[in-house]
Amino acid sequence: MVKIDSVVALVDLNDEYEGVIEKAASIAGANNANLELVCIEYSSYFEDGHYFDPIQAAELRLQMLEEHRLRLDEIAATLKDEELKVDTFAAWGHPSYKSLNEHIKHPESTLVVKSTKHHNKIARLFLSNEDWDLIRHCASSLLLVKGQPWSKEPVFVTAIDPNHANDKPAALDVKMVACSQVLAGACGGSVHLFHSDSVPPFMGVYSLIMNEEDKSEKLAEFGRRAGIETSHCHWTDSPIENSLPKLLDKLDASAVVMGAISRSGIDRVLIGSTAERLLDLIDRDVLIVKPD
Repeated sequence: MVKIDSVVALVDLNDEYEGVIEKAASIAGANNANLELVCIEYSSYFEDGHYFDPIQAAELRLQMLEEHRLRLDEIAATLKDEELKVDTFAAWGHPSYKSLNEHIKHPESTLVVKSTKHHNKIARLFLSNEDWDLIRHCASSLLLVKGQPWSKEPVFVTAIDPNHANDKPAALDVKMVACSQVLAGACGGSVHLFHSDSVPPFMGVYSLIMNEEDKSEKLAEFGRRAGIETSHCHWTDSPIENSLPKLLDKLDASAVVMGAISRSGIDRVLIGSTAERLLDLIDRDVLIVKPD
């Protein structure tokens, strides 16, 4: 997402959605992008043969989707006064990310915006949730909205790894910074870089002993190549769960930008656990960027 041509707002018509639509409309307007309001519905209650015969179930699904389309059209009509091109789309699908990926034609230039909430700890540990499914599987960049409005000059903090110690693709950090700069440029904001060099002591993996100034300089050099001043580069050896929220508070940041890559086995569990803890700790919006 080095250019935003389309903004997709995932709307839950059964929940509060005004904040998501307002932010999605603001981003679309600032980037001269199209805005689309999307509602993807699913309930096992309306599956064939669950409570109704296939014909009845199909009719009920069509009726529900038509109601959702009408509601989305009503919402879209209130936004067109802002000179936005607004489309609507309602679909029946499970899992929702699959229907979303099938619907989005150009994921590389599309930003998906969705609200997120604090999840019950037991549910978060043992059950999959839509937010985490989207982080893993959404083909487009994903903005998880926490509800706070952005400031007039929003600050975007991009969490990168210039050492690539965590085996991220080298191009992902570059793309994350580029996405941050696109949003900041359109919204009149600024970009800061952040890196925590703390490695949790699991499976016998520890940080290599290096000079602190060398590590900080490595981050600053990355920033210079990206056109970001040294004062906006923040290196720490404190755990990210502690240091990142503190930096966001200090800068009064509007959003944090993180990368997500597909993994399997134990790596996915560990990385997923860290990401979910951060999503709960951070009360700012989170932009998840995927590698090309």
